Amino acid sequence: MIIGNDGNSPKIVYGFVQRVPILYAEKGGSVVITKKMADGYFAITTCRVSTKKQEKDKANHSLGRQADSVIKAAERLNVTIPEDGQWSLHVSSKKGRNINRKDLAEMLAYCRQHKRVKYVIVDEPTRFMRSIDEAFYFEVVFKQIGVTVYYACDEMLNGDDPQAKLMRFMGYFKGESSNDERERIAFNGAAKAVRDGRWPGSAKLGYKKSAVSGVHRPIPVVGDLLKSLLTRVALGDLTPSQSLVEFNISDYVESGRHSRYRMDKWRRILTDPYYAGIISVTTARDGLMVNENGKHRPLITKHQLKMIEAIVFSKPKMRAMPRKGGNPKYRLNTFTYCKGCYGQEQASGKDEFHNLGKFVGYDNRNGKTDKVYERYGCRKCHRSLARSDLHEDVQACFNAVDFSEDGRKRFMKALDTAWEVEDQIAGSEIGRLNSELPLLNAGKSNLINALGRTTSQDVAAEIEEDIAEKVERIKDIEAQIEELKENKSRSRADFINWALHYVDQLAANFFDLPLEKVKVCKDLVFPNGFFIDENQRVYTPIISPIYRLKMKKQPLETTDFTHLVPQRGETLNNHNRKCQININGMVREESKTLHSSASSNCITNSGECLGANELKEIYAEIDRWYELLDVEYIRQRAATEPIAAASDGSISLPARCGRWQ
Repeated sequence: MIIGNDGNSPKIVYGFVQRVPILYAEKGGSVVITKKMADGYFAITTCRVSTKKQEKDKANHSLGRQADSVIKAAERLNVTIPEDGQWSLHVSSKKGRNINRKDLAEMLAYCRQHKRVKYVIVDEPTRFMRSIDEAFYFEVVFKQIGVTVYYACDEMLNGDDPQAKLMRFMGYFKGESSNDERERIAFNGAAKAVRDGRWPGSAKLGYKKSAVSGVHRPIPVVGDLLKSLLTRVALGDLTPSQSLVEFNISDYVESGRHSRYRMDKWRRILTDPYYAGIISVTTARDGLMVNENGKHRPLITKHQLKMIEAIVFSKPKMRAMPRKGGNPKYRLNTFTYCKGCYGQEQASGKDEFHNLGKFVGYDNRNGKTDKVYERYGCRKCHRSLARSDLHEDVQACFNAVDFSEDGRKRFMKALDTAWEVEDQIAGSEIGRLNSELPLLNAGKSNLINALGRTTSQDVAAEIEEDIAEKVERIKDIEAQIEELKENKSRSRADFINWALHYVDQLAANFFDLPLEKVKVCKDLVFPNGFFIDENQRVYTPIISPIYRLKMKKQPLETTDFTHLVPQRGETLNNHNRKCQININGMVREESKTLHSSASSNCITNSGECLGANELKEIYAEIDRWYELLDVEYIRQRAATEPIAAASDGSISLPARCGRWQ
């Protein structure tokens, strides 16, 4: 990247040698390294103008002047400006529009990804933004990730001392007050134009500028076409849709002089009061301003406008909108993600799942026939795959998990074995604690007797402290005993048995479920949904620990555990014979234990093994299931057996699994 060139001196260039930033000179076709960057830090830059016209105006040298200024500042700071770390664009920076500015979002993402960026260099405060509150806000946001906003025009603006902050405030104040003045002038100009019957904006479709400012005149070809269409719609000879088709196939559009319209914008043109000679303008300050006596030549009468409005507004808009609760045809919409795009969203600092990385379903037509191609497509990269293929692959994910009654029984048997050992351990612990209680009570009694015999206040105070400690220890042991006794209750098995059966039924019929239960089923079995990689293969990164320990038995004949589904064209049976199922790098076989010795706190029964860590993970998962299923559990219990209510009318729910850990 060229950093400076005074004409006679060699070009000063920043670059890299074996990924080390350097400053070198290029002269006479040869390159000479002049010095290495002292600290290896980087800076990004932004050069901004407010409008597209300013950006394209060759006589406007604002962007070039700003670029020279930030380059000199980079030299003073001895930092490198990478080629992909420069922003030069037109964007409004007035008050209220900076929070969602695209360039600022991109710069923040760049700084988070490249930790060696230490500066955002801007020419002057008004080039950063013209809003006091938002300017200081973004200074803090950049500072939180270790980046300083640096102004190239004046060294006095940079720093954390009160004087520098005051000077930056004055710069932001100058920009904001200038914008307010411009808005005031614009609002006043618009209000005066409306009062005079002139249109304050650019020419409407079918009109062009005339010698009188704001009084536009019809264009012969497109004006006559638009007048004919509006008149025929008012008379009922054309529907709004037919008028749109006729405009889009007209010579004016087919010749390339105008782009095609869509119905949403065409409706606004049909009902625009401007074509009936009415000037109607809405501003943020003055609201709606109307002058029914515009000075331009109208295309239709006011009566015809009312007839068109009656036709257009009486018919509901036929615009595709997102379905509430989801689309039954494309039920994977909300939890299927593009691996690459989601990774990019994560790298940009967005921790949660983002809509841009999602696959959404749509009906695709080629425009030649009525055939519909059902597909899912990524919102960001627009990669797509057939609906049937995606549904088949997701079904393969479900087929790889054991939802059978036999699998449920084996899982509960392993839990029963674990609970028996837990109960034995709890019984031993209760016995130990009960044996400790008599000693503590005897010690407390002795201390009480000693307290009655002593005459020294100091000794009495110490004895009282010892008694308080004994009482606290006794209460603690009694609480532990009660908790251990409560943990011996096997009523927890009722919910687990019901939940396993309920979830097995949901998962076995996933593509036939009502929409309100589809997401519940996904959250219970595959909490993070499904991902599609660059090879169009579908996989799930996380499976419920309960089902991870219930995986179908698979032979160990391959080491390729990357994906959960077969390759395109490969049958599921062949795939299951070839490879072992892998979820997030964790493999489970019925015939293989996860712990090999009693020292690992392993409980074994008929080839099944559950260790202490596994039990803890399962208990946490069942607690999560209860959060999702408690209402359904209570509803189904109430339908099959009476549930006793307390005196206050409340219902006693099953104990949360979190208390069992």
